[in-house]
Amino acid sequence: FESAPQTDEFDKEAWAAKQKEQREALYERADKIADAVLDNPAALQRYLEAQARLGRSGVTNTLLLMEQCPGATRVHDFEEWQRMGRSVKRGEQASLVFERGREYVREDGSIGAFQNVKRVFDVRQTAGKPLRQPPIHPVRNRLKALMTNTPVPVRLSDDIPQSLGALYQEDKNIVQVSRGLDGDALFFVVARELARAETRASTFACDCVANIMCNRYGMTPRYSDQVPEEFANLEPQGKREVLVSVRNAACAMMERVDRSLSQMLQPQEKRQDAPQR
Repeated sequence: FESAPQTDEFDKEAWAAKQKEQREALYERADKIADAVLDNPAALQRYLEAQARLGRSGVTNTLLLMEQCPGATRVHDFEEWQRMGRSVKRGEQASLVFERGREYVREDGSIGAFQNVKRVFDVRQTAGKPLRQPPIHPVRNRLKALMTNTPVPVRLSDDIPQSLGALYQEDKNIVQVSRGLDGDALFFVVARELARAETRASTFACDCVANIMCNRYGMTPRYSDQVPEEFANLEPQGKREVLVSVRNAACAMMERVDRSLSQMLQPQEKRQDAPQR
């Protein structure tokens, strides 16, 4: 975020107008990208991969980053990278995203927040102190974490064909899973049906959630070769709302999976830290 310069000749109104113009341009840009994402299967795949890499990044920022900095995995501003012992390489171009600013009270009494424009750089644009890399978990642990502390039970069933893989049965409030699935197929269908159980969303939206999860945890995704007309025909704002609901469902699932994976590591870390006898 570009703060207001403090000089006697500073024109606050002109600066505020410039900031507003920049925000509106970025929102318009994000709407155009969202429109393309839910109109083109290849663009949708790029978005789902970007959202998986960026984790809990908001949809608008993910859309902006996938265009300005394809392949971005972790972004911070210049000062944040310095605090982590890294510096931005000379000549690197910043990406513009939004950062939540100060809160205010709307006319209806609800709380809103100003959105400031922030200049960020991806880790690939920096050099310096190595960053701690996340552990690579065995497939078995990833599957176990996905099916731990779920909002509804996940159970094997002889009644579910392998072609379907898994099915959330609302009347029984349970996800039933076919036997004999390999790890990648199992991860996808369970993530899809857990998303359905939590959101009651369409199969298309739940597939999107499952693909984010597969990309996030190193499993094989299963992309669709088309975007259903009911989504492709939405206005850009409506498309962005769909992406927000998909992102929110994926983030809730990520939080649960990450917590379970972390708990699996703790006993191992304690053994490694134990003094030798």
